[in-house]
Amino acid sequence: MGTVAVRLIAERYHGEPRFEWKDGVFCASVMLNPQSAFILCT
Repeated sequence: MGTVAVRLIAERYHGEPRFEWKDGVFCASVMLNPQSAFILCT
């Protein structure tokens, strides 16, 4: 899964993506809006 896909999913569910490169390690994380995630599950 690429960074563009992660960003698009975060935007779709009103979330916030974060990408970091530190000490040779790439890290991606996403905080999603709980209410939008609930809609996804119904």
